[in-house]
Amino acid sequence: AWDARPLTSTLRFPAQIELRANDRPGLLRDVSDLLARDRINVTAVQTQTRGDIASMRFTIEVASRDQALAAMKALRGVAGVLEVSRR
Repeated sequence: AWDARPLTSTLRFPAQIELRANDRPGLLRDVSDLLARDRINVTAVQTQTRGDIASMRFTIEVASRDQALAAMKALRGVAGVLEVSRR
């Protein structure tokens, strides 16, 4: 349904993104900064660390599937990120 909207639409849709990464100081900040830089609103976040692996689940608001995919691609470039997927 995202592709059927006019290009001028300001509608946003929730999307859940899950991220697994090697835990390190500043990881959450780096992820948050990247999303903020891309003007993606985060409406919820859940994090948990077991051993040296951090699991983070974000609910974000995106205007299109392409925006969600671009955010996921960018998140894969954050230092220590092992996996990014949509839920």
